[in-house]
Amino acid sequence: MAKIEAIIDYIIKHDNYIVTCHESPDGDALAAEYALARGLQIYGKNVRIINSDATPGKYDFLDSWNMIVQYQSSDDLPEELDKWTLIIVDTELSNIGSIKEIIPPRAVQTLIIDHHNFGDETAPYTYLNPDAGSSSEIIYTILEKLGVEITLDIGIAIYTGIVYDTGFFAYPKTNAYEFHIAENLVNIGVDPSKIYSLLAESKSIESIILQTLVHQNMKLHYDQRVAVQYMSRKTLLDSGAKYEESQEIVNFPLQSQKVRASVFFKEDTTGLLRCSIRSKGEVNCAEVARSFNGGGHKTAAGFKCYEPFEDIKPKVLDMLGSYFT
Repeated sequence: MAKIEAIIDYIIKHDNYIVTCHESPDGDALAAEYALARGLQIYGKNVRIINSDATPGKYDFLDSWNMIVQYQSSDDLPEELDKWTLIIVDTELSNIGSIKEIIPPRAVQTLIIDHHNFGDETAPYTYLNPDAGSSSEIIYTILEKLGVEITLDIGIAIYTGIVYDTGFFAYPKTNAYEFHIAENLVNIGVDPSKIYSLLAESKSIESIILQTLVHQNMKLHYDQRVAVQYMSRKTLLDSGAKYEESQEIVNFPLQSQKVRASVFFKEDTTGLLRCSIRSKGEVNCAEVARSFNGGGHKTAAGFKCYEPFEDIKPKVLDMLGSYFT
């Protein structure tokens, strides 16, 4: 695994970069890739952002320079792709979606910058910092070491990524350095109140209907310490909400004093089933997710399901039971 200095040295010596993040991108992934891309652009590099999946509408405010492109065809790729380096942020190679088979095999090199623990830590240009509360925190450090000016748009992105992945500075991995970064960003004009409103007070009516429908099927296990919710394709369509608007539903049961872990199985409009897991710390969510070829943090993780909900739910519950029995 590379040190951050090796990543910075590589960036200095090369000129062409494609930046991407994980499929179903969230606030930290989008913020981190945008901040890095804009920073490298200011540093004098040629940069593209190409993602497999579309950006959820609530995060459109991050991309003030319209840099983020969803891959549709080879027309979205730069010429002479073999002269471009791919930088993956907030995830590993296996989780970047459809572009995995298109860009990495042809790119001159792949760099990974992340704050999750995962299996491929031996890749030559992989920098992982699991102590960081967000990938955006790491990007701030890289740009600072490069001497890049943190412009207001970059600051908005980094602040957004930090508060998204730390639950507005409430989750266990929140650290003092992130408060220091936040102070610096507020000093250059970032408005915490506005970002809070954009992230937490901008839900569509359809998404609220979806939350209501899903919460109605919540089941409790292990003396009410584990909550399980399920969103079927039909529920999603009936609500009129977009799939990405279901991201935060998994967190709702943790508002209970008694619930220690929350599991959310969600099916998209194509029938693909995913599982999100959250905990208050007693359950190692990443450990559970890795058992199903997923990953994440101790308190937040997930995986794709390759079995029907009825078959995989008991297996997940059995693993969670080891923490409560």
